[in-house]
Amino acid sequence: MHLSKKILSDPVTRWFFSRRKNRAYLVGGYLRDILLARHSKDRDFVVTGNAEEISKLAARRFNGKFISLKKGLTCRVALKERGFIDINHLEGSIEDDIKLRDYTLNALAWSPETGIIDPCGGLNDIRKRRIKVVSAENLKKDPLRILRAYRLSAELSFTIDKDTREYLKQYSGMLSKPAPERITSELIKLLNLTDAGKYLKECARDNVLGKLLRVDEAVINKNIRFINKFDRILNSMEKEKRVLDEEISQELKRAGLIRLVLLLIDAGTLHPKNLKLSRINISALMKIIESIGDMRTLKKAWLFSFLKETEPYALESMIILAVILNKDIDTYLNDARYFMKIMKAPIVTGDEIQKILNIPPCRKVGEALSAIEEARFYRKIRTRREARAYIQSHC
Repeated sequence: MHLSKKILSDPVTRWFFSRRKNRAYLVGGYLRDILLARHSKDRDFVVTGNAEEISKLAARRFNGKFISLKKGLTCRVALKERGFIDINHLEGSIEDDIKLRDYTLNALAWSPETGIIDPCGGLNDIRKRRIKVVSAENLKKDPLRILRAYRLSAELSFTIDKDTREYLKQYSGMLSKPAPERITSELIKLLNLTDAGKYLKECARDNVLGKLLRVDEAVINKNIRFINKFDRILNSMEKEKRVLDEEISQELKRAGLIRLVLLLIDAGTLHPKNLKLSRINISALMKIIESIGDMRTLKKAWLFSFLKETEPYALESMIILAVILNKDIDTYLNDARYFMKIMKAPIVTGDEIQKILNIPPCRKVGEALSAIEEARFYRKIRTRREARAYIQSHC
């Protein structure tokens, strides 16, 4: 399909270019992904005139939420399908606007009248599968772009240009400047990606990751080896892949949580100053890392308690435990699967326990339920009849 047909087949893009009141250009990552035959939910436009006015019209037209990022100049429309439309006011020429962007593969624009506008050689770098900085000055203006280079490299399987990599090393100390929320979002995107460990290793080799997290280099290198091991065994977890693709908070997926735990384990902190994790993600980190500290001597008798302590992240915890102890993953997965099966399908209810013991609702009911779960986990009981007998004799 011709490029213009691909671009205008999208109803949002078609609507923008049907409005003749403002000149509009499609720019950045959405255009890059079309050229790479990749799907993207986020669209970027630059327009002449008032960006806020057209953004509010777009929000009404596509039933989205209008967000003002910089009054009259930069706006966002959050769409119901979780994509975004970003609209920026164009000052000066489109070529000058493009030259302010991060990497050449994003320094592209398109409109029906002009076709592709490529003043920085982005098309050639896309063909060569190369990430190349537009200018060193652009990195200094927004140091978050340093971390973004590794995320783009992982996301697209592109190689970072040699000179660009030198700039990333040179300016890595500036990563303390961007807002922690922005750094966290960029890191989460990287942690969610398959083979993230390979690119985190490059990030560490360039001393970017160490300066970002303020963690000892030896610890980072050890932890990245853990992540690489997880990435290698992930393909063998056919039954778990769908679960690990679920999002927890801040768009962090369960697989990303595993990589985050492995990255921070033994690092001496769960709250790196440059990150701002949600309460849910911090709770998950603390729950898993603190419990794993007690399980490194792994005694089977402690396993049920460990799984209960790390719930609802029992699966992730068992995978992490297998990785750091260098154990066979299948045994650990089977234990996690059986535990989750028990939790999902109890064989007795609280009401039944009250009737068996002839007691009102009280703490003892919860204790009996937990005792039944543990007995089932260790295969001491398997049926409802055995469960009733166990309650009568042990509770």
